[in-house]
Amino acid sequence: MTISNNDFQLDQLFEIWIDNQNAETPLPLKNWLDRYPQLTDEFLSWHASAPLLAHMDKLPADSALEEAVLNTGMESFKRHVNRAESTITTIKSLLDSGIKLGFKPAELAMQIGIGKIILARLNQRLIEIETVPIQIIERLAVTLQVQIDQIKAYLSQPVQLKSGISYKADQAPRAGEKQTFQYAVESDPELSSEQKSKLLAL
Repeated sequence: MTISNNDFQLDQLFEIWIDNQNAETPLPLKNWLDRYPQLTDEFLSWHASAPLLAHMDKLPADSALEEAVLNTGMESFKRHVNRAESTITTIKSLLDSGIKLGFKPAELAMQIGIGKIILARLNQRLIEIETVPIQIIERLAVTLQVQIDQIKAYLSQPVQLKSGISYKADQAPRAGEKQTFQYAVESDPELSSEQKSKLLAL
């Protein structure tokens, strides 16, 4: 039997997913669906079959039973995903959400792997969401214990400039104007050349 590249890559992804599910803090199903929307059915099937796989050696060899369990699990997870999508709450502030979890702004920035200035710009929605690497969005979602869609929805809103915030003359954005993630990284005076290179490589 010939194994296609797609099948091989899917097997590799399944192994990565299995390892993550066995981790102390596995990623929520929604994160996987957001990252790989084209594999929604596969991830739903994997999650639905997880309890069955864990106890497979205790179940009788009955293909009909296995199929029934999997189908029941699939429907349950689809209902769960639909319910989660319909109850997405709005994030009011990335910094406030971090503080509620015990992260000071500098600690939150370090956790995400960005500088404090970039975090502040993300918080004020000064960076175009289309240019923000998915890895940064995922880290924000995992760290703040929210869904990726919540982070995307927050970053997609209009710019929110707070009074009292000072900018250097050559960095001050015009009201309502957003900037690219690349510009935010390159213009951040607190980041080293190595840090900038790593962020721009995402």
